[in-house]
Parts: sequence; C-alpha cells; structure tokens
Amino acid sequence: MSLPALLPALALALASAPAQAGSGPWVLGRGDESLYLGVEGQRFDTLALSPSSTHADSLPVGAGVQTFSMKAIATVGLLPRLEGELGVPWEMVRQNDEGAYPCPDLSLGACRPSTGIGVIRARVKGLVLDEIVGSPVSLAVGAELRMGQFTSSTRERITNLGEGTMDLGGFLSVGHTGSLGKGFWSAYLEGGERYRSPNRSLADRLVPSAETWGEVEWLLAPVRPFSFGPAGTWLWRPGGIDIQDMLADPTIVLNQDRFAALRVMSLQVGGKALVRTSDMVTTSLGVLRTVYAFNNPEDTWTIDLGVGVRGFIRRRDRSGG
Repeated sequence: MSLPALLPALALALASAPAQAGSGPWVLGRGDESLYLGVEGQRFDTLALSPSSTHADSLPVGAGVQTFSMKAIATVGLLPRLEGELGVPWEMVRQNDEGAYPCPDLSLGACRPSTGIGVIRARVKGLVLDEIVGSPVSLAVGAELRMGQFTSSTRERITNLGEGTMDLGGFLSVGHTGSLGKGFWSAYLEGGERYRSPNRSLADRLVPSAETWGEVEWLLAPVRPFSFGPAGTWLWRPGGIDIQDMLADPTIVLNQDRFAALRVMSLQVGGKALVRTSDMVTTSLGVLRTVYAFNNPEDTWTIDLGVGVRGFIRRRDRSGG
C-alpha cells in the first residue's frame, strides 16, 4: 500500500487509541495527552491444577470469586516518538461464601474481602519504526515499572489485590494499519518479560519468579465510528510449584507468599468493540474468557468498559479555558 493511501487509515486508527490505553506500538505526539477511565468486572469459580496432577483437574472455590475495579490511565507524549503512561486501579475482590471449601482449610483469612489500590503501572514506550515514514510496520520498545506495595497486606488471600512486589520489565510491540473500504483495520502483537522482586525464599526458591506475558488485538472498522475484532492475553510464570504441592506442605500453605510461590499459565481470548463518538472521545467494551490455565483460575470471565478522551488539555488551552 502506498503511503498516501495509508495515512487516512492510520489517522483513523490513532484517533481511537485512547480507548486502548496505550496498547500497540503507536505513540502520542509530543505534548499530546489522553485519559482512559474504565470499570472492569471479573468472576471465576474454579482453580485449574497443574497438567501433571493425579487428582481432580480443578479445585472449586466456594461460591465463586468476583472482582470489581475502577482504573484511570493517563498517557502523554514526552518527546517525538516517546510517550509515558501511568495507570492506577482501585479494586474490590469478594468470595461469595467465605465459609465454603477451601477457605477454612487454607486459613490466614484466605477468602476475606479485599478492597484498595491495586498494582500501579508506569510505562515508557518509544517508536523505533514508523508506518508514516514508509516502514511496513510500526515497532516500539518500552520499559515497565509495576508497584504493588499497596497490595502486600492481602497477598495470602485467594481474593488478593496483588502479590506485594515491585516489578521491572521490558516489552516489544509491533503493529500495522491498513485501509478497509471507507474505514480501516489495525492489528498488533505485544509481549514482554518482567522481573518480580522476590518477597522471600520459599520452597528452596525466591518467589515470585519472573513472568512472560503477551497480548494481541485485531480491529476492523468498516465505517469510521465503529471498530471491532478479536483480542487475547497470555501470562506464563514458569518458576514455582503446583497447587497440589502447596496444599500438601504445611510450611508453604500457611505462608503469606503461598500464591506467589506457584508457577502459573493463563490464556484468555475474546473480543473488543470501540465506538468513536467524537474526535476526542472513544468508548470501548472488551470481553475475555480463560480458555487454558494451570495453577490459576480456569473459568474467568472479564468484562471491561471504558471511555478514552484525547487532547482535552490542549484543546481547552487553545479555546482560552
């Protein structure tokens, strides 16, 4: 596709970027800004054991665990081809029946409700290859800092807000945008590795171990205001023990970092839809379902609804507000 033909599609795709909260390789221009405000609901009823388990394939978790969260993600263009992002969540996690198995057996208030600030995330992302200047794809590299100190007091619970660590990682993101009739399409693949600052040495290893993660998204916009398409996320923590081993060892099962000691895998797939209601505002809806997991919830539904607003500070300044 020629560059003149690509520019309108790329401009439309970037105009919807606020609802994606900085995902993909594309970055804001210097001095531009966006704000994403969203709510998210999750529910799961069972934990998947490891593939090597000789017991039941899954462990029921009482009457289910439900999460409600609100999040704000601010993104600003720092320099040409470089942006920064800060995300702050507030979360409430509840087990619907605190007296149901396995809550009493796990002790340590395993199913007590948890409420508070979740894991705070700060990112910087730099655009290395740019479709606007003729590259076949856009490519970005970035660094990520996650601050989970506010979650430390809940880390021993099934209903935890996080594992109480401060994590550092890097990521790579590649994407492409093209014309689609009167609209456009865009797709990206993003993945990275994060080092988890260990809470302690447990089961002859530092926990939690490093993690690898990824996400993918492909959006089709046959008409300018509306786009939709499939999406997915993946998380893999290869170091650690299995749930059945944790439950069999009293020194681990009664330790605050018992869940951080697990090796985990989780794959979620679903879809996303964006509605661009104006030049500044985009509304997004995403639905994901876990399709494969071990030592992690296996039947999680995640529903995310949010609004992204772009350029409101600069526009207000230009209007003299």
